[in-house]
Amino acid sequence: MPADSRIYNSDRLARFYAQSRPPVHDAICTKLFAALPQGCEVWSALDIGCGAGASTAALARRAMHVTGIDPYLPMLRQARRRLP
Repeated sequence: MPADSRIYNSDRLARFYAQSRPPVHDAICTKLFAALPQGCEVWSALDIGCGAGASTAALARRAMHVTGIDPYLPMLRQARRRLP
């Protein structure tokens, strides 16, 4: 089911989303990267539906190159503020 653009295509919601997400992204990435073989380097990561960039930022601390994509420009603006 696609996200409702009447909700997510909003600067107000994107600002709130960027400020109010629970701090779980680093913990999730820690578990994800711990499951990789020892010494494995991650060169590239893609965050599909990156929203305000919380998971993108967590991935950027562990991968050489990270790309975040989202269908809503207000969300991408928030992600760019977090990761210029």
